[in-house]
Amino acid sequence: MTENDPTQSETLQSGHRPTKLIVQIVCFLAAISVAVILLRPLWSKSAEQSMVEAEAAFEQGNFQEAERLAVLCLQQQPDSINALLVAARAAEGQGRREDALDYIQHVKLDGSPESFDCVSLKSGLSMIMGHAGAAEELWMQILEQRPEHTESQLGLMTLFRLQGRNWEMRPKILALLKLVLLTPEKSFSAPIKTLVYPLRSVGDTEWVWLEPHEQQLVNIFRESVPDDFLSALGEARMAAAANDVEQAGRVFRKIVAANPHQIEAQAQLGVLL
Repeated sequence: MTENDPTQSETLQSGHRPTKLIVQIVCFLAAISVAVILLRPLWSKSAEQSMVEAEAAFEQGNFQEAERLAVLCLQQQPDSINALLVAARAAEGQGRREDALDYIQHVKLDGSPESFDCVSLKSGLSMIMGHAGAAEELWMQILEQRPEHTESQLGLMTLFRLQGRNWEMRPKILALLKLVLLTPEKSFSAPIKTLVYPLRSVGDTEWVWLEPHEQQLVNIFRESVPDDFLSALGEARMAAAANDVEQAGRVFRKIVAANPHQIEAQAQLGVLL
């Protein structure tokens, strides 16, 4: 083989090609890594800007745009509780309660205000979808850690009223009323009119009243969880108030049979008898 043998030259060149290709790949990956490091602050800023715009859109009632922007933020910051909260509220504003619940289903209480608001919203959605027991449990968890969380107080109080649990509701409404008196109106998120029915029950623990849409919600409770006897308590009390003693007695007996320790049902059954 001669010094200028073309076969030898081709062999040497082909031997260098894999090495050269590997070097090019390594350099390319290194360039991508550097770009990621340099651009990460810009991405974070973009996510923050998306969140600001999402909150503004939500405040303006543009729920579709608010959800889109919140989802854009979540693509960059999947664990952003604030983005999950805005996305859920925006979905709820569009009547898509199941989607709203999906956004915040796995959010846990971590001490942040957003986590309390998320779990409270989860409670409200659970109640509206018929899972009264799950809603009560979540609201109780919030109030154990943050008794002043008015949204949760109102939610739990509403649930007790729907279920006719006036005696249990009484300390809740008194505590909430005290909080309202000590809190500037601008920081009280719920309208004062939501306290009217509960306040009526404070003066008369035998009084119970459900609006037609609330009666429908109680029916949803019973259809979703047939064994949830507490959901039947309000219905029984309304039957008693309407002098339908037979129907009220039948429901109260079922409640007492399911839970002999339900004092309110025991007392109401004793009144009927």
